[in-house]
Amino acid sequence: GTTADRVSPVTIPIPGAARGIAGGAWHTCALDGEGTAWCWGANERGQLGGTPGVGSPTPVRVSRGGPFTQIVAGDRHTCALAEDGTAWCWGAGDQAQLGHGALTDRATPGPVSLDIRYDRLAAGGAHTCGLARGATLYCWGAGADGQLGEGSNQPRGTPVRLDGSWVDLSAGAAHTCALDGSGRLWCWGAGGAGQLGTGNNAGAQVPVRALGDRSFRRLAR
Repeated sequence: GTTADRVSPVTIPIPGAARGIAGGAWHTCALDGEGTAWCWGANERGQLGGTPGVGSPTPVRVSRGGPFTQIVAGDRHTCALAEDGTAWCWGAGDQAQLGHGALTDRATPGPVSLDIRYDRLAAGGAHTCGLARGATLYCWGAGADGQLGEGSNQPRGTPVRLDGSWVDLSAGAAHTCALDGSGRLWCWGAGGAGQLGTGNNAGAQVPVRALGDRSFRRLAR
């Protein structure tokens, strides 16, 4: 309920036991035991799921959607996975990161286009990806650094499918990584800090294999 910095954990007052949590650039969201979304922090683009511009130092209930099974947060947008596998997003939409086919913000949860059923979501700074049922991977939103993995640097307002069969995914500010069915790691997007794991600082607009012969089970959430 304050704006003071903390050097040790504090309990967040949401109903029941939390079943998921996600941190954006300036906001945080969590799911309670019933799958209801609660968000707090900055809200200049509606990322808390309520009236834009009105931030909150305490959790506020997201006004629409759910129950949800997963929640993820980008810089200024939030997405959640509904029980039926549909993806819902809200907040900043100027980079198409909400996946609703427009470059407009949305202050309450709304469905991502194309009615795809997902098993898992990942949010980058201004892009979002989803692992769909059937081991297929879709991404949408900002693409200036190639973080959508479909071979261009253009934003995409609706989900675009990447070739391959995938079992896990993770997204950074402007890059994305995924595991294939053999546990091999592939990454794409911005590479200026070596975040693609290829041994150099080059970016990539399509998935490139990270160096090494290691096999991985899962990626950082």
